[in-house]
Amino acid sequence: MNRLEADKFRDKQISQKYNLLHLLPTLNVPELSGLYLKSFFNATKRYQLQLPGLIAESEAKFCGSCGLVRIPQRNLRLSIIEEVEAKVPSRKLQYTCLHCKHVATFPLELSKEIEPDQDPTNEKFTATWPRREKVAGQVDKKSSKLRAKRRKMNSLSNLLTKKHEERNRSSSSLSLESFMQRK
Repeated sequence: MNRLEADKFRDKQISQKYNLLHLLPTLNVPELSGLYLKSFFNATKRYQLQLPGLIAESEAKFCGSCGLVRIPQRNLRLSIIEEVEAKVPSRKLQYTCLHCKHVATFPLELSKEIEPDQDPTNEKFTATWPRREKVAGQVDKKSSKLRAKRRKMNSLSNLLTKKHEERNRSSSSLSLESFMQRK
């Protein structure tokens, strides 16, 4: 199996598992969702794929207890909880799984965008999901990409092409100094 075929197989396998996760709530078989979710995460870990934050880092997309895909009005109840502490109102978004009754809360932050003609009592809140801490031994993809880019930039062939381009630029420009040096 060459690299292209291996990549196609990997993509097909990952997309099939992801699609199965989303198909389970419609089949009314939520018992298998935890198993398929674990299989999906193990496959992404095996192939060292970087998942978006909403999928990998929090309980926003999948239930933290049973692994079911959260679908509002079908297997998820949404509610907003308002708390007043020291005259500072705070709101929290509460997800309740209708299958396993697992409750997850996420803080809502006041958005910075308030229009001048808008009533200040009608505030806009946005949900924020907690980020997972970086695990020891986990490689930072950005720094490894930067190191690879620097290695390519410092290769012998790349340095020779840069030097050749500099010569071409200097020879094509007409300056008094270059003309005097040639004679």
